[in-house]
Amino acid sequence: MKLQGIGVIFGLLCATYSAVAQQNGITPAAERLANMLQGSYSNETQARSDSDYFDIRVRIARIWRWRADAVWLYMEQSLASMQSKPYRQRIYRLAQKNDTTFESAIFILRYPLRFAGEWRRENMLRHQTPDSLAEMNGCGIVLYRKRNGAYSGTTVGTNCSSELRKAVYSTSDITVAADRLILWDRGFDASGQQVWGATKGGYEFIKKPE
Repeated sequence: MKLQGIGVIFGLLCATYSAVAQQNGITPAAERLANMLQGSYSNETQARSDSDYFDIRVRIARIWRWRADAVWLYMEQSLASMQSKPYRQRIYRLAQKNDTTFESAIFILRYPLRFAGEWRRENMLRHQTPDSLAEMNGCGIVLYRKRNGAYSGTTVGTNCSSELRKAVYSTSDITVAADRLILWDRGFDASGQQVWGATKGGYEFIKKPE
């Protein structure tokens, strides 16, 4: 009877924790997706076989684990030859919308280069808070879980503005699998013609062993 009572109590505690986590935005499914995203990536193989692709490194790390509103991640993207000076640094806020759908809002840091290499450190960005960030409105990505366990998603519409190389908006497509990350970022002008980004398909980053 005591063991049964302990089992009931344990079950209630687990159910309560799950309900609270889901209410706060950190569901087990969101944790799973975050764990898949975290890590170091390289597209060296792709770049060697196709000169249309640059050799790039991507690092994604979990930050602000004490926050209960959502899963927060830091991303750093750099040329392999200039890893100390990343050309893109972003903060992602990952939240589950329903059983198979997730939304990743995207934020930028003020003076981001001072945080280059932050993924190596413990308690990353501990002195920063969400209200110190600027959200990239219209650039959020909606991700869907696929039957094979991977996730794929894209920006919605043409609301992610861009001024790079005469573009007026950009799009991002992403696929997340256990061993790789495929990213396809493109910029378009007012007539819908692509003016920057890969034309053949996304950059395929292979996850490095920890």
